Amino acid sequence: MDCHFTPDERGKFVKDLDYLVLTLPLTDATHHIINRDILLAMKPKACLINVGRGALIDEGDLIPVMQSGHLQAAILDVFEKKPLPKGLIHNVEIYVSCNWT
Repeated sequence: MDCHFTPDERGKFVKDLDYLVLTLPLTDATHHIINRDILLAMKPKACLINVGRGALIDEGDLIPVMQSGHLQAAILDVFEKKPLPKGLIHNVEIYVSCNWT
């Protein structure tokens, strides 16, 4: 193992990633694990992919970060709230996949 990061070092972990793929279950510890601080710690033009649970990402933090142009795109298979609030993905590069479960 070349690197080891503790949960408190998430910002350090994400800083050099081109892609961050979330596959986590939703627990008290993972609820909103991706928030503004983590998103802004990511490399500019990185891509966030979530195929885990919707509430892993604080959508209220994701949209402003996306609108600022900091992240290249978000590819989301799941969302915290369904149906999506009107205007949630206006003027940002968010790709939505169809979740049939």
